[in-house]
Amino acid sequence: MEQSQAVKVAVDPAWTVVGTYYLRPNSLALGAHVANAGYVVAEHCRRRGIGSRLCQHSLQAARRLGFRAMQFNLVVSTNAAGIRCWQRNGF
Repeated sequence: MEQSQAVKVAVDPAWTVVGTYYLRPNSLALGAHVANAGYVVAEHCRRRGIGSRLCQHSLQAARRLGFRAMQFNLVVSTNAAGIRCWQRNGF
């Protein structure tokens, strides 16, 4: 079975990696229409909106790849920055 997936790497003007995300099916077969993503922003680059931009980009990429929904399986309750980011982006 073909698996749609993507990886995006965000860099600053000096080409230093500041963040990344992966995008893949949440599960194969019956769940393959639902996307799952994971994000990382470099600690020294946080609070600059990079996570939000990665989230927005991943939602657009998921639509282009044919996913019909996005599901985040795990966001730790103590990850206040992550929770704020998801709330800002409509989750």
